[in-house]
Amino acid sequence: MSTAYTGVKTHISLEEEQIFRQEMHNVVPIQSTYANVQTKVSQQNQLAKKLRRQALESQLETENNPLSDNEYVELLHPYDELSFYRQGVQEGVLRKLRLGHYHLDAKLHIQHLSVQQARRQLYTFIQEGLQLELRTLLIVHGRGQHIQDRRALLKSYLAKWLTEIPQVLAFYSAQMHHGGTGATYVLLRKSRRQSEANRQIFNRGRL
Repeated sequence: MSTAYTGVKTHISLEEEQIFRQEMHNVVPIQSTYANVQTKVSQQNQLAKKLRRQALESQLETENNPLSDNEYVELLHPYDELSFYRQGVQEGVLRKLRLGHYHLDAKLHIQHLSVQQARRQLYTFIQEGLQLELRTLLIVHGRGQHIQDRRALLKSYLAKWLTEIPQVLAFYSAQMHHGGTGATYVLLRKSRRQSEANRQIFNRGRL
């Protein structure tokens, strides 16, 4: 019985195999770049979303921020002491604040920031403090004595901004162990819940 010839060798000689390996020695297999392209596209999309979100947050923050922007402010000397309080705040409360006797609930550093950055961070910080029902804050702004004309820019703006926030009852330059004239104590108004709790305690004491 005869076998049909297919025209295909079922094996190659040793010499042919060596020649084939020599020819293919420097050949690099083609790698699919589809996965890499997809990864890069995904990363770019995530970055774009992040940038859009940050831009939107910045826009909303700017629109809702009532603090004065790019207005003239009287520049203070680096070692000027800040002092402000609203009518009706008890003298004993002011004295404790001025002497640094209150527990500091939170601290914000705005030193070395631009005026715009400091403005945004201060407003956000105060709003968060009110939401968390914090009472006493410390803001570190530095003295600005490195400036050639010896004027404290951030400190000057801070003094103006704090008076523009109705919930700020008082502020004073800090004691030396908290930063001296390079930092400021801030007293926030009590929330309604805190005021009601204090009123109940006071009334119980009178009964």
